[in-house]
Amino acid sequence: MHPRSFVVPPRKLTEYLLNPAHPQGRTKAAFFLAHGFALEEPERLAEALIAQARGAPEMSRRPGLRGTKLAFTGPLETPSGKRPWVVSVWYLEEGSDTARLVTAYPHRRRR
Repeated sequence: MHPRSFVVPPRKLTEYLLNPAHPQGRTKAAFFLAHGFALEEPERLAEALIAQARGAPEMSRRPGLRGTKLAFTGPLETPSGKRPWVVSVWYLEEGSDTARLVTAYPHRRRR
């Protein structure tokens, strides 16, 4: 099942993916900040990640505890105008049609 909608928890962006001080997220933050996203405008990254997931040419699924983990791989529209490939990971709970963002990171082979 493909999700009908996607949700991005704001704290996932402000405290993790766009936070250069986060111990695990700082390299991801450096990547997203270098492509023009800003901590002051987290909604831009949220919108870009949702669009990336909806249009990604590659998707994989893995079973989770109470749902399915989905990984979408494809280009991300960025404020810098570049279109780096990223992997966005979402969790789709059983009985839901809305996937929640878990993480996102640069695709190793396509930057």
